[in-house]
Amino acid sequence: MIPVRTIRDLEEEIASRKSSKVIGFMIAPYNREEVKRIVDQYYKEWHFLRGENFDLFWLAYGEYGIDESPNQIILELAGKNEELIYFDLELFQRELREFNEKVEFKATSDFELILFDSYKGKINYRKHFRIEFDEYSKENIGLINKIINAIVDNVSDNKTIQEIKKKVKIEIGKSKLKKIKISDLISVFGLFGG
Repeated sequence: MIPVRTIRDLEEEIASRKSSKVIGFMIAPYNREEVKRIVDQYYKEWHFLRGENFDLFWLAYGEYGIDESPNQIILELAGKNEELIYFDLELFQRELREFNEKVEFKATSDFELILFDSYKGKINYRKHFRIEFDEYSKENIGLINKIINAIVDNVSDNKTIQEIKKKVKIEIGKSKLKKIKISDLISVFGLFGG
């Protein structure tokens, strides 16, 4: 987990590495209660998942003491927040607009993760995979953690964005199947007529 205040900070960080890897770009408005709950629970755990082939960047998050503003919300992480990581709502709104000018789709201010390929320090904004966490943030936060872990596992195996996309969709599908009850199937298909 790497907090990046701005899109420019993100691009400068990637350029300084001159490496090729998959990067995750987390759009997580901490001011929303369901997002806050998930970030507080998993931020530190996800921080340790980054590695040689994958980094996860958080838009409008930073370390307190750098460019302070009245719009900063200090994260209430599980355990301690010794680095005083914060979220800046005003910066988030501005940078989300700038991000949307760079990509061929419209990212929302909802909770989502977008994966990009980077090659020799440049982000390929055309090759991407979007995962909208908003629907899972209310009812199945464990699935969000499973998805993040599936991404990390597949990135470490040097899989492409398309291969990662297939694996994540399978994980989401399995989770949805687990929610279906036999009684639901019986009523839908009328197996035992009434």
